[in-house]
Amino acid sequence: MRLAVVGCGDAARAVGLASRFVRRCRIVAAADPDARRRDRFARAHGAAGYGDWREVLNAGNVDAVYVAVPHDLHRGIALAFADRGMGVLLEKPVAASLADSERLADEQPAGAKIAVNYQYRYDPLIARMLGAADRVGSLLYAQVIVPWYRSADYFREAAWHASAARSGGGTLLTQGSHGLDIALCVGGPPVRATARVFHRLHTSSETEDLASAIVETGSGAPVFITSSMVSRPGAQVSIAMYGSSGSLIYHGPQRARLRAYRVRVGRSIVLTQLHPYVASVAGFRDWVEGGPPHRCTVADALPVMRAIDGAYRSARTGMSAEIPSVSG
Repeated sequence: MRLAVVGCGDAARAVGLASRFVRRCRIVAAADPDARRRDRFARAHGAAGYGDWREVLNAGNVDAVYVAVPHDLHRGIALAFADRGMGVLLEKPVAASLADSERLADEQPAGAKIAVNYQYRYDPLIARMLGAADRVGSLLYAQVIVPWYRSADYFREAAWHASAARSGGGTLLTQGSHGLDIALCVGGPPVRATARVFHRLHTSSETEDLASAIVETGSGAPVFITSSMVSRPGAQVSIAMYGSSGSLIYHGPQRARLRAYRVRVGRSIVLTQLHPYVASVAGFRDWVEGGPPHRCTVADALPVMRAIDGAYRSARTGMSAEIPSVSG
């Protein structure tokens, strides 16, 4: 698979490194308006460098593209490549807004292969957690905690992170959505959200650096989520499922562990944070080459987008927000 990378920032560096461990995958093109960032990335991968993603689109020498640009650009770039028959791997989230995410789902060409890089779905311990979820009995509730830290450089080096219009949101969307996505895989579609967002450290940003929400799901089990950019020095993500007869608790992604109470899953540790990225890129390659779909298509990512949209609506109004069901 000849892969182009559009946007050569931090996310692209992680996926670029992961691609080195994926057979039949080679980065052949890199596009970014920042010449220094683009050239550094292109040299690292022996790829051609372009100042504009449209040059890559018209070069005619790629099979697929990985898109890691400001979220408000996702939909237009994804559709442009999909219209040419190329596979698209979008860095999460789908887009800056639920409306744009749903438009992308509706407007993508028939048979298009557009995936979203929620790589936790490819963490082997998360996969085991999801596979064992029915053994906890009735799910009583789930909990997601993301105690991360972001310095001022996070906003200085990519100013769009601080723009509500360009990014779509802060820590709840950019970091918390990973764990919330997994919790919804078990709890079912979101139906109501109650949330608060805060600006505790990065007060000049339009986007929140701390958020807490309760997302009620179709199964009746609520998901409690707290996501932070202000938790010095930063700690592991935890995703927990508490059921009527057992519990499952994941900590990761560094040296990931899965703890089980009254649920048989076996014991193991994932030593490297890179593994889910490698598996996600490999899953995307397989889909592009005619294999099974990626574990997170655009349609698969809509529930978490709906949940976060509901949470932000609740935070703005101070009231719980109803979440309409996914049509179709």
